[in-house]
Amino acid sequence: MVNILGRRSSDRIDLRGLPEALRIPGVAVHLYGKMQVRPGRKMGHVTATGSDPEDVRQRAETAADLIARYL
Repeated sequence: MVNILGRRSSDRIDLRGLPEALRIPGVAVHLYGKMQVRPGRKMGHVTATGSDPEDVRQRAETAADLIARYL
């Protein structure tokens, strides 16, 4: 599991990176429904499954970064 953290302040959430993140195999995105973004605020998390822990972690981190880059 990797947290999705806000990177800037905004009164709206921008999920442009979500479709690309969801195309990563074995990844699930869990958003918390928060509509205001602040730096460091937990907006959701990503989980990934698989048998290789390093690969699982990398896929989860990649997906979280794809989403967080617009937050």
